[in-house]
Amino acid sequence: MSEQKQQVIRINRENNEKYFSLIDEFNSIVKESASIALGVMKFSMPKAFLFGYKKKILTLGEQVKESQEKFLEWDAKASNFMVHPEFNIPSIANGDVSFFHYMDVLRDIRMAANTQRDTMIRNYNGIYSEYSDRINFMIAIASFLLSFAGVAYSIILSLM
Repeated sequence: MSEQKQQVIRINRENNEKYFSLIDEFNSIVKESASIALGVMKFSMPKAFLFGYKKKILTLGEQVKESQEKFLEWDAKASNFMVHPEFNIPSIANGDVSFFHYMDVLRDIRMAANTQRDTMIRNYNGIYSEYSDRINFMIAIASFLLSFAGVAYSIILSLM
């Protein structure tokens, strides 16, 4: 059997600044959005007294929106890089394998970030929807009680 020579696939950071700046920017965006996503996941509302929670929800929504804007800016840069890649691959490395490896890494982190962002937005929308549903339920209960009190008052007045 013939032995296959193993080769390390590595590109130099200094010679591939565009690629590594995309990776570094991605890491900072993901770190920030992960803390926001954790805040969204840990957010809880009381069952009845919702005073002050709308402001908290809207503040959380602003954070989600800012995170999404940052991601979309990064995604545009990454998309542009994927269409017009610039790599400086050392001649000792297999250029095709190196190119495909690093492009796959970029594609995979874009997909993972999209999934994380979509999940964060879906969770936030769930919180906002739950808040709206609770407010509407309280309005319905108050309307029922006021209607019942009005009917009772009408019956009492008609008996007098």
